[in-house]
Amino acid sequence: MACCVDCFGSRSRPSTLEVEGTAVLFVCYDWDMITKDDLIGECIYLLSRTKAVDTEKEVDGLKQVMLPLSLPDEPEDRHSAYYVLQSRTWDKAAMEFIKMRKKLFKKADSERK
Repeated sequence: MACCVDCFGSRSRPSTLEVEGTAVLFVCYDWDMITKDDLIGECIYLLSRTKAVDTEKEVDGLKQVMLPLSLPDEPEDRHSAYYVLQSRTWDKAAMEFIKMRKKLFKKADSERK
């Protein structure tokens, strides 16, 4: 089992952490110098699991969180957020997100083979 240790930080309002469903999507690739980078997997971290930290203080004592990676699948539920965003053809940000997710689904399919 491979393990990657990295640190991620982001500035946001503490109230953001209290909004149910607010999450960060991590997409992980390996790094190849000669060939293309391969999709390893993705994971979602719910920000409601976290508490605000003062960045002016030491953060070394914070608890590490292990996140399981999985290869993404296109949702089967036609009422999922993915399909709602896909129907918003006038929304540039939604279209960019759907475009990125479709590429990710295609890479995941090739990794399974």
